[in-house]
Amino acid sequence: MSYDFSTLSEPCDHVQIFERYIINPSDLRTLNYAGNTFENVRAPINGTTLVKVYVGGSLINANDPVFGYQIIKDTNRLEDPGVNFYKIVFDKEVRLVVSLIEVSYSTLQPFCIKCNGLGILNDFEPTSGGIIAKINGNLKLVQKCLKFILTSRCAFYPSFTSRIKDFIGRKFGFTVTDSDIASEITKALGLVKQIQLAQRTIQSLDLPEILRDIVSVRAVQDPTDPTIVNVSVTVSSFNGQTMPLNFSLKATN
Repeated sequence: MSYDFSTLSEPCDHVQIFERYIINPSDLRTLNYAGNTFENVRAPINGTTLVKVYVGGSLINANDPVFGYQIIKDTNRLEDPGVNFYKIVFDKEVRLVVSLIEVSYSTLQPFCIKCNGLGILNDFEPTSGGIIAKINGNLKLVQKCLKFILTSRCAFYPSFTSRIKDFIGRKFGFTVTDSDIASEITKALGLVKQIQLAQRTIQSLDLPEILRDIVSVRAVQDPTDPTIVNVSVTVSSFNGQTMPLNFSLKATN
């Protein structure tokens, strides 16, 4: 059974992993964000029990006799009303030369650099065991179709691209219409069918991962935000299943 590495969109947990910190040279206790030493913790901490501090690559317990620490409110940082910032302070002065201090924690969506504040991820995502998640069958087909629809630039295979992203910022209904969107999607999925047809001559493919038909294509303005165009596509595979392909484009009023 063939597989692909999953890059399907999924909700972001907003966990910031292994941010690097240094010890404040003035008090030898407070951690400062290495990327901007004027900040204690880069972003708000959403749940102090989820904070993990690593010294020299080892996870440190908050009650450690040498590197024990507390998480207290940063009263000097009041950037956003209603958002509480914290700082991590060691119980004792740390006079040892520490080569690497890292902190992992959960933050709020607007401050998340994992998803850039979007709330969703569409990049390689490791499983809890540290292995990149794999998909096959219908999910693999969905991912392949979305890749061909949403890939707008490719220096190596320029013919395997779509103009869908060129419609971002256009005025829906005037400079770009639902027919334009449907045409680009149909063209992109036609390429998927051609490639799979050629692929099957040298490689066996599972029926659930083979594109059979484009069942429907629909593009409508969002009822609550006219600058957003919601695109809904339904395709079918050779195992008789139908799958939705949904995404949105940001247009102008």
